[in-house]
Amino acid sequence: MDRIKEMVAETEGFFMRDWSLHLGWNNMRYIIESGVNQAYILNRTLVLPTYVYARNCELEREVCASYGGVIDRTTWGVTSHLPAGETASYRMPLGVMLDLDTLRGHRNVILMSEYLALQGLPATLEPVTGKFSRDLVPEGLTLQTLDAWYYDGNMARLDRAPPPYQDNKRWTYDPEIAERLAVYTHKGIFMQWDNGWRVVSEGQGSDFSHEDAKEVLGLYGYSVIYSYTGQCVRVEHLKFVGFPVKSICIRDRIHGWYDEWSLSVANVLWLQGEIHVNRRPSDMWFSTPQARDEYSEFVLYTMRRPPNVLRIAHRVDMRMRRIVGGRMWMAAHMRRGDFTTVDWVRVGSVEEQWNRVNGRLKEGRQVLWEIHHRPKQTYDVPGVQPYGGWQGAMIPTHDDPFFLATDERDPDNLAFLRNQSAILINDLLTPEDRQELGWPIVMTDYLGLLEQAILARSAYFVGRMESSVSGGALNMRAAWGMDPRTMSFE
Repeated sequence: MDRIKEMVAETEGFFMRDWSLHLGWNNMRYIIESGVNQAYILNRTLVLPTYVYARNCELEREVCASYGGVIDRTTWGVTSHLPAGETASYRMPLGVMLDLDTLRGHRNVILMSEYLALQGLPATLEPVTGKFSRDLVPEGLTLQTLDAWYYDGNMARLDRAPPPYQDNKRWTYDPEIAERLAVYTHKGIFMQWDNGWRVVSEGQGSDFSHEDAKEVLGLYGYSVIYSYTGQCVRVEHLKFVGFPVKSICIRDRIHGWYDEWSLSVANVLWLQGEIHVNRRPSDMWFSTPQARDEYSEFVLYTMRRPPNVLRIAHRVDMRMRRIVGGRMWMAAHMRRGDFTTVDWVRVGSVEEQWNRVNGRLKEGRQVLWEIHHRPKQTYDVPGVQPYGGWQGAMIPTHDDPFFLATDERDPDNLAFLRNQSAILINDLLTPEDRQELGWPIVMTDYLGLLEQAILARSAYFVGRMESSVSGGALNMRAAWGMDPRTMSFE
């Protein structure tokens, strides 16, 4: 507890979020990444949930509940799409899913149980829903709240507001250019960089640079801002940081997180409500490419899986290499589960989905053949080197087995997939692996965490663009220097 007290003393107070504990682990991870960044910018100590919840169990409900407790998802009011009898969630300590030691080595974070102990409050007061409460701020501490709508409603939320525009008299204001820029401005706030560049660079000489364009855009009341793109897929689902992008924004619509909230003297700053859905990684834009890259580095190298998960994933990688005779092995993620029932995405029958995945695997073998002797590429992320683990390995053959991560549990469907040469996680784990992983392995969400680390090691990966599981695997591949050409979506 002394170290916790020292950590808190080094910061300006506590930062609270309303944690969406009804979501699966990968979405919770993305929310934690965002929360850590928000607290870091303000030099505050983030208070994390002591527990998260697994949404499925590999065994009977009573068995899984005995390991840490169970909560019915009706508590969160988000069960409309779930069949009767499938509304249980199982409590998991956060440290089972995330390497807290590495995280604490780089950022100031504590658990809610530790916060309560600091305040002399019982651990039983921790909200099972993840929603913070004024009742958890004892007498003597001050509280300030921020509503989720004001966080980024009808505005552009940045880490910091850009400096005021300084007219250096190099450029002349042209009303026609102003009108053309306004046409490209979406919802009166944002503009794609390519559109803005096209307008302001027209008629300029060959030496007209991006820095020149930023100056001209500033003359018309715009600022350049930085984030990530999904490149034909929805980055809001994947939260992938491997494709950095710059955009343009009306300067007057920018709200700087640091500028507005760093001066708060409250002991506890509470961001109320949900700000995760349909937002880019970090839930904010960045004022500089350096700030964006610092966030990328944090996501890729600090938000680590637990060491035992990474060790077992490495062993499975070696087993897959032996199974395919030392050749490169391929992998796919087939999201089934609720994706077979929810309205916003449909995957079809297992046969239909397999046909799509199989087509991508065939394309993947061709890609591996084409790039085999060519220079390796990496994603545009900081601190990365090309992955060398496949050096000397041969290309997969058309009948090689492949690793398949899936939440499909129907015995007939699993038999069908195995008949297509799929190797599943339970085909690869030894009793010793299970002993090292411990009781969490009975939770499907934890099993998925391991599968994700295995997918990231494959020579070629087929993912699902709407799935946060695929997004997490992609971020791991980017960190390890995997070639961007070695993945696709079904």
